[in-house]
Amino acid sequence: MHIPDGYLSPQTFVPMYAVSAGFWAVGLRKLKAQLTVKQVPYLSMAAAFSFLIMMFNIPIPGGTSGHAVGGGIIAILLGPWTAVIAVSVVLMIQALVFGDGGITAYGANCFNMAIVAPFVTWFIFRAVAGNRKSGVRPMAGAFLGGWLGLSVAAACAGVEFGIQPIVAHGPGGAPLYAPYPLSIALPAMFFGHLLVFGPFEGVVTMLLVKYFYSTDAGFAAAGAQAAGKKRWKLWLVIAALAALTPLGIIIPAKLGGGDAWGEWGAETLRKMLGYVPAGFKGLHNLWNPPIPNYGAGAASSGTGGYLASGFTGAVLAVGLIYLLSKFLKGGHKSSRLSYLDKGLSHIAKVTKNSYVQWELSSRRGFLQELDARVKVIFTLLMLAAVNIRKDLPTELVIAAFIFILALASKADLKLIYARVAFIGFFFGFLIALPSALNIITPGRPILTLITLREAHSFWTYTIPREIGITSGGLFGVAMLTMRVANSVSLAMLVLFTTPFTEIMRALKTFRVPDSVLAVVNLTYKYIFIFAKTVEDMHLAKISRTAGDVDGSEARRWAAGRMGIIFKKTQTRCDEIFKAMLSRGFTGEMRLRGQGAMKKSDWLALLAACAAGITLIFV
Repeated sequence: MHIPDGYLSPQTFVPMYAVSAGFWAVGLRKLKAQLTVKQVPYLSMAAAFSFLIMMFNIPIPGGTSGHAVGGGIIAILLGPWTAVIAVSVVLMIQALVFGDGGITAYGANCFNMAIVAPFVTWFIFRAVAGNRKSGVRPMAGAFLGGWLGLSVAAACAGVEFGIQPIVAHGPGGAPLYAPYPLSIALPAMFFGHLLVFGPFEGVVTMLLVKYFYSTDAGFAAAGAQAAGKKRWKLWLVIAALAALTPLGIIIPAKLGGGDAWGEWGAETLRKMLGYVPAGFKGLHNLWNPPIPNYGAGAASSGTGGYLASGFTGAVLAVGLIYLLSKFLKGGHKSSRLSYLDKGLSHIAKVTKNSYVQWELSSRRGFLQELDARVKVIFTLLMLAAVNIRKDLPTELVIAAFIFILALASKADLKLIYARVAFIGFFFGFLIALPSALNIITPGRPILTLITLREAHSFWTYTIPREIGITSGGLFGVAMLTMRVANSVSLAMLVLFTTPFTEIMRALKTFRVPDSVLAVVNLTYKYIFIFAKTVEDMHLAKISRTAGDVDGSEARRWAAGRMGIIFKKTQTRCDEIFKAMLSRGFTGEMRLRGQGAMKKSDWLALLAACAAGITLIFV
């Protein structure tokens, strides 16, 4: 149902843009008035679901295929105007990034799939289900709504195809754009969706309505609170759909399914008609998408590119919906904390995390029972293995080993791995991501992103004609990400299972210079003191301020406090150093010595050395 460029004449696509623009304007206004913070994740999920469900092509007899849209379920759960915006965002991603649907036909595609289908589904569902949230009527309404909504949208597309020979033809009567008249186009589009694709859409809509309405009240346009506890399950469903997207090309290929009706290329039209319509020639190559045809021809079998496109499109849909929600709710200050309050809340967490680290290190667990010197040696050996080995299986084994140690030590897995995920993503994956391209890591692309007209050479450097992701580049990204994640998780685990003073004593035993120990010890101690000072200053400001403070005033206050804190640190540093000198400090760190290691510590040390040497050299 994605009409490509070249099939619609300007007499058709310009008015369709105008009609759709009116719905977009009303939809954005209503979304701005109704959207709540709790609804944003569900709206993002809905957009990702719509994108992914369209990738599952269903073959039918006659060598063609089609797909569901998902706009109806969004209309039922979040309202039809919300569905207009969500599906329009998805269609924009498909057109611009993957070339699925034309730029000139974008208005018509949005009218069919983002406007007609959701509104028809919503009206039928309301008419059949009424106000009931359980029983047969909501299920029947959802099925009928999804089925007929998609079928009516397909009929609209058939009309748009079928009127082209009437509104745009050459002097001899030959069609300039879509070649088939209404008598062919309307039945071809309508009956295929009425008999096959529509029922599939109806079943999907019914099952999802049953799932959400099982939460007592579902989540309708007014809120999404009832399904809040199931959000993580929904993200797993989205991830599973993305992982299964290759079925969208495997099944049609096995059953002989071809291009969807009305989505043929120039060569296919030439074989069918014996010529290519003149207007079609001028528009069908209007836009060259970065990942044409969802990357189905980039990998050896096509499935790798299609799978990557599924995840890419879902992430883009979630990201664009999130940015759109931020833009729409930007003027509402009452529901948002200022950047100053957010910053201070993070500073307050520093003090809290200090207590958490002390509490975790005081628990009874495997690592907590070991001597700190054993843990320091173990950490060094494991870090060496992480960074010396150059194969993913070893990195995965190390990750699993660290995870088992965390379980045995009763560590807070959520606290540790939330930080590991954040640091690994930003300082591993994102930094290494550009190296996946063949402009940095030479190799044959397994997923072509951009195709240039020709290669370009700059002195000794050559930009290839096809720019894409290589297998070697992906391996490098995965290796750096795993190394960062393993290093951080190991360090976090040791820190959260060992009191800070014990770590200092262990480092002292290994002859770490006293100057280094002094800097680390004082930094660790006084960072919490100054974090508490900043928090107290902010609380004092709030207690003496009436009303809201605008952003510029908050920034001036923050800048001023930075200067004050900097001066306080200098003063405190001088005072501490003088106090240390008055108490006989000579530059030597005097720490109470550690006792002898137990038999269990020696056994753990031998096991750590054996494991480290095995991982490094075997």
